[in-house]
Amino acid sequence: MATLGSLEIIDFVQGTFSLLFVIISLIIGITILLKYFKFKTKIFILMGLSWIGLASPWFPDSISFLIMLFGGSSIPIDLYLLIGNVLLPFFLLIWIWAFSELLYKDKQKLLLAIFLVLAIIFEATFFIFYNIDIETYLGEYQR
Repeated sequence: MATLGSLEIIDFVQGTFSLLFVIISLIIGITILLKYFKFKTKIFILMGLSWIGLASPWFPDSISFLIMLFGGSSIPIDLYLLIGNVLLPFFLLIWIWAFSELLYKDKQKLLLAIFLVLAIIFEATFFIFYNIDIETYLGEYQR
């Protein structure tokens, strides 16, 4: 198969699109965040953070691509999984907060409580599996 340095074509395409998605998401998220200073409404902070955070599963792929592009190696799987998974429940909680702020204000506390329990279960399960055996329970690199 054709390669670009130590990267194969599929790695280059996937990395490029992941990096493009992350950059666009950061620009959109920061733009939304900056609207707070104009309108002084907390929903812009919540939505901006949500937008950035919900793109976080693509962060490790983008970082790994840049490191492979300039350094020839990839980030370790344990770091890859930490970057892409640990903060996701936090950002989803912010999204639920923002969503319920806009549409379901009367059910906001219930929605946040339910999701907080699910986030704690996710984090606990993730770290249990992370400490037992990453490749068996969480994942491994594959093309």
